[in-house]
Amino acid sequence: GEREVADVVAAQSADADAVVVYDWGYGLITPGLLQLLGATFRHRLPFIAGGSAGPQVNLTSLRGFDLLCCSERRLRVAMSDFGGSLSTLAYRMLQETQAKQMLVTLGKRGIVAFDRRSHDRQSAAWSDRLRSEFLPSFTERVADRLAGGEAVLAAAALALTAGAGLMQAAYLGSAVAALQIVKRGAAAVPADELRR
Repeated sequence: GEREVADVVAAQSADADAVVVYDWGYGLITPGLLQLLGATFRHRLPFIAGGSAGPQVNLTSLRGFDLLCCSERRLRVAMSDFGGSLSTLAYRMLQETQAKQMLVTLGKRGIVAFDRRSHDRQSAAWSDRLRSEFLPSFTERVADRLAGGEAVLAAAALALTAGAGLMQAAYLGSAVAALQIVKRGAAAVPADELRR
C-alpha cells in the first residue's frame, strides 16, 4: 500500500539532497502517498520539486514543495481557468499548494519563472505579489515534445539544489529541454552536449 511505497522511497533517499516527484497520472502516486511523502521529506530533505503531465493529476496535491513545474495548459486545467492571466494563475497555485517557486513551460515560446518575494512562510512578503521573468525558448525546431517538461524540472531542481537562483535554474532547464526536444524519444541529455 501507500505506507510501504513511502517507506521504500524514504529508505532509498536517506542520503539524498533533493527529491523530484513527477506524476504521469497512471495511479501510482495517489494523494495519500503524496501526503505521506511530503510529511517524510519535508523535515529530512532541503529540497523537494514536483510536476505532473497526466490529465487526471491535480497539481494542487503537490503541497509544500520548493519548486513546481508544469505546462501552461496543465496549470490552466488545475485552476479551472482558461482565460485568466498566467501570473494570477501561478499566484493562486502557489498560494493553494504553499509551494515556493514555479516554472511554467509555454511550449515552443519558452518558460516563465515565478518566485515569491520571501521564502519565509511567516513573512508578509510570502503572500505578496510574485516576481516573474520570461525566458524565450532556445530552439524553434521540435522533433518530439516527449520528456521536455521532465527535462526542465530535473535540470532546474538539480541547479536549485546546487545553489543556483531560479532564473539560472530556468535557463539551465530550458537548455536541457531544447536539447531534448530536437531529438526523437526520451534519451538522457549528455553533460558534454549541454556544456557545448
